[in-house]
Amino acid sequence: MLNPMRYRLIIIMIAVCCLMTDYNNSWVMAAEKATNPTTSTLFAEGVRYYRAKDFARALACFQQAEKAGDNRPSLYYNIGVCAFKEGQYPISRQAFLKTAESAQMRPIAFYNLGLVSLKENKQPEAKEWFTQALNLTDDDKLQTLASSALQRMGASNEATHMAAAKYISAGFGHDDNAELASDTSTTSGQGDCYAEALFYFKSSLPQSTFTKNLQARGTLYYQKYFDLVEYDLGMITAGLFHTMPVGNNWQLESGVDYSYLAQDGKNFEQIPSVNLQLKKYLAGRTRLNLGYRLSYLDFLDSQYRYLNGWRQRFEVDTSSKIKGFRLILGYLLELNDRDDDDYSARRHQVKAGVSYTPFARLNLFGGIKYRISDYDYGTGAKREDKRAISTAKATYGLSGKWDAILEYQYTDNDSDMAGYDYTRKVVSLNIARSF
Repeated sequence: MLNPMRYRLIIIMIAVCCLMTDYNNSWVMAAEKATNPTTSTLFAEGVRYYRAKDFARALACFQQAEKAGDNRPSLYYNIGVCAFKEGQYPISRQAFLKTAESAQMRPIAFYNLGLVSLKENKQPEAKEWFTQALNLTDDDKLQTLASSALQRMGASNEATHMAAAKYISAGFGHDDNAELASDTSTTSGQGDCYAEALFYFKSSLPQSTFTKNLQARGTLYYQKYFDLVEYDLGMITAGLFHTMPVGNNWQLESGVDYSYLAQDGKNFEQIPSVNLQLKKYLAGRTRLNLGYRLSYLDFLDSQYRYLNGWRQRFEVDTSSKIKGFRLILGYLLELNDRDDDDYSARRHQVKAGVSYTPFARLNLFGGIKYRISDYDYGTGAKREDKRAISTAKATYGLSGKWDAILEYQYTDNDSDMAGYDYTRKVVSLNIARSF
């Protein structure tokens, strides 16, 4: 007689593998170009055999390409898929672990490691891999696959919603013009080195009638300057968010959060906020976000209480993946109603960015934000500030889930009123890990 648990595991595998076939096929067909003609030819032959469903020959071609010096994450991914289809699960596991060293392909690698674990009858391990894939990905199809896999394993909605994610980073940097927090436009005119650390987490609450689809999120951040201690910054943010499907494939996220900021070890500001966000995946890998955020800025430092008041932000942004590049575009409208009307700025901001992974483990990002702020003074005078922030960032995957992040940011604020012009250059190096 067939063991009931064994029978259940077979049914799970059939269902999950049927779901993953088309998704994995799309990844195998799309890979970055190789610079070595030999490895490029072997890779192309492997893809041709894969399309013909001759997985053994495809695997052999991909493995020969690896021996010839190809070490791209897409190659290891293809080795993993072909080895999986040939039932060579140890080879498949090692290939997907190497794929996971690429931050860009880490979610799909984790998902496939879950499939390998299922084949090896390691259900607890499979749940962990599927959960991590669910936490890390922003791809709608992969989220559906990981969620379905968890539910088919008996995890149901509770285990899926209980998925948690954490992110930590720490490092050093240099700021050539230290600035106070909360966009006060108060700069020091002095440069200094600093150390910083960040911890972020999100975790769904235990499921009940009142906590269904509720998620807690929090952030801890600390920045310590070596000499300019009056600019030391500490921040704590905590919030509760609820997610639900609405309309035609839209996802609505609503929530509240509270932020507390300390400057130089003293109370500086507290900001309670209400958030609404609509998300939708359009054709291909394009995501559309519509957001609204209402905040009350309460400055605890008496020197800045004239800035107390309400702030509204309306935002729309899109993210698309095209031929290995991820393109980001966005617009933000900010309306302020401060205690001092002279500082109730109306702001328009546009942003654009692109990220690209030229080879294994390395991701490059470049972006710019351009903001125009209009102020109407009670005397009838007007002020206009134009601020541009340019960012360049390189992320290199280290062993395991660790990343090294080198970032450079240049800010240029140009005002038509004396005393508000400034530039700022910040460079930082951080070590980060998501888990």
